[in-house]
Amino acid sequence: MRSAGLHAGWLTFLGIACLTFSSGAPAHGEAAGTHAALGARAQSTQTLRPFNSIWIAAGGVLPDSACPAWVKGVSDSTPMITGGQLRIHTEAFAQNAYYLQRDSVLMIPDTLVVEARLRFVSGSDYIGPCGHYRQAAVVSITIAGSTGLLFFVGDNEIFLTNGQCSGIVSLVVPTKDAAHTYRIEVANGSTVRVYRDGALALTGTTYASVSDHGSGTRILWGEGSSFAYGTTYWEWVKHNAHKSGCITTDVPSGDREFSVGSLSLRAWPSPARTGTRITWSLSRDARTRVEILDLAGRLLRRLQDGPLASGTHATDWDGREAQGRMVPPGVYLCRVQAGGESAMQRLVRVP
Repeated sequence: MRSAGLHAGWLTFLGIACLTFSSGAPAHGEAAGTHAALGARAQSTQTLRPFNSIWIAAGGVLPDSACPAWVKGVSDSTPMITGGQLRIHTEAFAQNAYYLQRDSVLMIPDTLVVEARLRFVSGSDYIGPCGHYRQAAVVSITIAGSTGLLFFVGDNEIFLTNGQCSGIVSLVVPTKDAAHTYRIEVANGSTVRVYRDGALALTGTTYASVSDHGSGTRILWGEGSSFAYGTTYWEWVKHNAHKSGCITTDVPSGDREFSVGSLSLRAWPSPARTGTRITWSLSRDARTRVEILDLAGRLLRRLQDGPLASGTHATDWDGREAQGRMVPPGVYLCRVQAGGESAMQRLVRVP
């Protein structure tokens, strides 16, 4: 734990220094003003531009090699995929490991949605004039110019910055017990809502700060602060602001076997007009789920959910969702989870 005292001091985010002051920080674990606490209200159901940049760790491809690619920023750290998750690990304030997309590939919609699923394992806790202000996991969004937001996941607490010091809100929630899905919605470049596992957790607004957001448009995630270090595991990152998109991303197609750790998966034929055969192999007995998802990660149908012995298993998907309706032609995902590992393949349905 590192302390900067209770006076004005310099913080650095992505290597850029900024002066911060000790005014108006909310109480630890509380949301200030009208900012919402964790509730039961589901995320927005308005019509949104669909996700068109989807990176999924279970595909076995690092974000900088995916389609569309993220630019990697790494200093003395090597992110790696293990067990269907991206491990980001830094051991000192000077180390960084983050991924970035910028102006040339981004087009911000009226309602920007960025969604990440991750687990916080351990990390530093920077305490300065603003309280808990830099954590090992961040999603940084710059809408335009130098206006944006910072969202941090820390040790059983999440944080949203609405301004330097005066606008920080936080909420105490489990972050280390398992991976959780964090969805950030930015409406009209201003209003910010953060959902955790589908429930509203934090609200706020974007703010202008060259030192926090840089200039231009960008979406950044990972460990990007020179006042933080730690270990986090990321399962996916999605957003709906890519200019051209590449929604199939890193998830491999069927007709070949795909392995993650001790779990292997094959689904064929793909493309398919009728049924798809799904086979998977387990190296040990494990509770197993086989699911069909759409490209936004929504569950369409669960084909298997229960304990299975080690060995090879198979099931068929007839192209229908849980209510028995045939899915329209398009691209879908088959996900197998077993023994703490996850493998995924792309399925294509044609007329």
